[in-house]
Amino acid sequence: MLALILLSPGVLGHMAGTPPPPDVELSPITILVNGKAVEISLEDMAKYHADRMGKQPQICGSIAATFRASSLAISELWPEEAPERSDIMVKTHLLTPSSVQAFQFLLGIKNSTNPGILHVLLLDGSEVTNLSAKNLKKLSMNSTPSSFNFTFTRISTNESMTLNVREEAFPSDFFELRKKVKFGVPENATQKETDAFKTEWADQRDFFMTAQDYEMFEGVEPADESAGMPVIAIVVVLIFFGLIVTAPLLTRRK
Repeated sequence: MLALILLSPGVLGHMAGTPPPPDVELSPITILVNGKAVEISLEDMAKYHADRMGKQPQICGSIAATFRASSLAISELWPEEAPERSDIMVKTHLLTPSSVQAFQFLLGIKNSTNPGILHVLLLDGSEVTNLSAKNLKKLSMNSTPSSFNFTFTRISTNESMTLNVREEAFPSDFFELRKKVKFGVPENATQKETDAFKTEWADQRDFFMTAQDYEMFEGVEPADESAGMPVIAIVVVLIFFGLIVTAPLLTRRK
């Protein structure tokens, strides 16, 4: 289960005209960098993106989805240990600068001598080689729910996990409004459309920060909480009920 901790107030900003993100923080992702454990939080990703773009840090839906997908996939592909960063390969169709830069930070693409591997792909499967923020922003104009697709591979074993954000996680007009508000396509947004987009933008961000994995990703089943019950606890319960059943019998024999 996801551990939720209070955020320090005032650490992150938010889009003008929208409420701040919920006061929760997802447990950090632990990876190994040359054998040394390093924790990477959602806020770390947001701050790295902000530093690259020269703006105030803020959590957006793209960064939240990137963090959540990374956290889930790493826990599934490396269930008993933290992965060495160089053992992680990611293929992503999400072309927003915030998501790509968050993956670059996670994988050490720009600041490590032993990074993981990142492939940024168009929906037709062709690879994007120009990962400048300007080019990514232009390419991300045509984002759809299908863009929120991530494949993680454990290079040493060739095991992979693909995660697709559920289409119903997005309001039906979200991407249409996004094109109008952010790109002026096919025409500039009206004030009413801008206000509607800001509301949906905040709702989507909040959902990606607070939803359970099975609510967010296709094909992910709800966790079976009973499956994690320690064997010793089961034995204790059986003994307890056994005593309840046998106690009357022992009393009558006496």
